[in-house]
Amino acid sequence: MFRFGSRVSVLPRSRSDVRYQCTVRLLDDTEVQCDIQKDAKGQYLIDHVCSSLNLLEKDYFGLRFVDAEKQRHWLDPVKNVCKQMKSNPPFLLCFRVKFYPPEPSRLHEEITRYELFLQLKRDLLHGRLLCSTEDAAHLGAYIIQAELGDYDQDDHPHGYVSEFKLFAKQSAKLEQKVTELHREHTRGQAPAEAELNFLRKVKELETYGLDPHPVKDVLGSQMYLGFTHQGVVIFQGNKKTHFFKWRDVQKFTYDSKSFHIYIVANEKKQIYDFRCTTPAAVKHLWKCAVENQAFFSFEKSSDVTLQRSGLARLGFLRGSRFRFSGRTEKEVSAESGKISRQEPQVVRSPTKPELVAKKKKAGEEEEGEAPESSPLNETFHDALKELQPIGTSTPIKSLQLNANSLTTTNKDLSPSPVAYSPCVSEPTTPEETSDIQNQLAKESLPNGHHSSNCGGTVTGVIGMGSPSRATEATACEVSGKSQGPEDLQPACTLRPSAAAAVWKAVLSAVVFFTLLLAALLLLVLEAPFHHSAISQIRSTPEFH
Repeated sequence: MFRFGSRVSVLPRSRSDVRYQCTVRLLDDTEVQCDIQKDAKGQYLIDHVCSSLNLLEKDYFGLRFVDAEKQRHWLDPVKNVCKQMKSNPPFLLCFRVKFYPPEPSRLHEEITRYELFLQLKRDLLHGRLLCSTEDAAHLGAYIIQAELGDYDQDDHPHGYVSEFKLFAKQSAKLEQKVTELHREHTRGQAPAEAELNFLRKVKELETYGLDPHPVKDVLGSQMYLGFTHQGVVIFQGNKKTHFFKWRDVQKFTYDSKSFHIYIVANEKKQIYDFRCTTPAAVKHLWKCAVENQAFFSFEKSSDVTLQRSGLARLGFLRGSRFRFSGRTEKEVSAESGKISRQEPQVVRSPTKPELVAKKKKAGEEEEGEAPESSPLNETFHDALKELQPIGTSTPIKSLQLNANSLTTTNKDLSPSPVAYSPCVSEPTTPEETSDIQNQLAKESLPNGHHSSNCGGTVTGVIGMGSPSRATEATACEVSGKSQGPEDLQPACTLRPSAAAAVWKAVLSAVVFFTLLLAALLLLVLEAPFHHSAISQIRSTPEFH
C-alpha cells in the first residue's frame, strides 16, 4: 500500500509467507531440516520426516521435544507447531518410537523394523531395558552381527566388541560373552535377519516398550509408572510389583500435581493416586496414559471419546481436554497389510561409538534430550560404589499403587558374576530428577544387595508372576529379604485413595446443611412469632 507523503511503497508480507526452521534428530543421530509456515500443524512435520525416511507405517512414531523448563512433550499432530514449541526458532525435535508394536516381527516393511531396531538399541544403551546377562549377551551379539557381519579373525582382532558402546554398564566379561556368541551363534545371518532376531528376543523382555515415569505415592515412596501394549506397569525399587490390564482401566484423570487411575475389576471400583513434581509433568503423564490406552485397547479410533481432566470434567472452561487423533494399533496393523509397493532399500547407518565418548567428554547435552537418571535400574545400581553415571535415554518418575485387579511380580534382581548394569545415560526425553532419588534408591535396596557384597557388577532380572489376589492395606511395604526366582509375594500394597473419602465428606456436609436450613425455616414459620414479615407469610393463601 502507498502512504501519503511516502517515497517508498510498503507491501506488508503475508503471515503465510513467514517460515520457521525445524531440525529433527533421527534415531541414527542424523538430522533432517524442514522449513514450516507459522500455521503448520504437527502432522505436516511428522509426514515430512517419515517421507524423508520412506516410511509408511508411521503411526508407531512421533516427534519429541523439550520446553524451556526441561519438560518433555510429544508433538500433537493436530495442533500448531509454533504454539506447542513455545520457544524461539529454530526448533529442535527428536524422531522416536512412540508406541512399541506388540509383535515387532509382524511389521510389514523392513524399513519400519530397522527404525524400531535403532530405538531399541538406544533403550538398551540407556538402561531402559532390563534383562539377564544371557539375554544381554545375545542382544549384543545380534547388534554386532548386523553391524559387522560374520566373525573373521583377520578383520576382528581381540577386543573388537569394546569399540562398540552397547550397554550402559559394559564389562569385559559381558564383551567376551558377546564375542563368543558372535563367533558361533549368529554366523550366517544377514543384517535384516540379525535385526529381526534382535526384535524377537527383546520383545520377550518385561521392560519392552516401557517409558517409566517417576512419581510418588501418598506415603512419599519413590515408584515408577509406565505403559506398554498390555497395560499400566508399576515398579517399586528393583521390583515390578503390579500391572493393570487395559480392560480394567476405566479412565485417567489429574489435578494440580496428582495423577489418578480408576480401576474397575471384579465388580469393584478403586482409585489410585500418584504425585508428580510439577503440573507440567503430571499433564504429560496423563496425555501419555490416555494415548496409550486409546492406541492399544480400542478397536477403532472412532470409538475413542474426548478425554477430560481437572475442571473440564465438571463442565468448566478451564481444565484439560484431549482427543486421540491417530489410528489404533488394530487399524494400523490392518492397513499395513494392504501395503503393496516394492519395499524400499534400507540404508543402514554404522554405529559411531566415538561420538558417545566425545559428547560425554565434552559434557554437551543435546537440545531436546535433557540429562536424567535411569528409571528402573537406578534404585538397584545407584548405591554401588563402583558404578559411574553415563547418561540415560529414559525418563524417571515414581508413583503409588493398590493391589486389587492387578498382577503381582516380586522376583528380586539377582546378583550375577557377569556385569550387566544399565545405569545413567543421555535421555531422549527429559524428566524431572532430584538428589533425593539417590537416597530413595539406597533405601529400596533389598538386604544383601549392597555394594560391598555385589562388587559393583550386577545382572538385573525382572520376573513376571501370576496374578495375585486383590488385597487392601494402609501401608506400602517392600520385603527386605532376598527371594528366589519362583517366589511370588506382594511387594507393595496400597491404601485406597483419599479422594473418594474427601468427596463423600463434602457431599455429606452439603446434604447436612441443606436439611438443617430447611428445618430452621420450617421452625421459624411455625413458631408463634409476631414479626411483621412472618405474619405476612402466614397470611398468604399458599401458607394455609
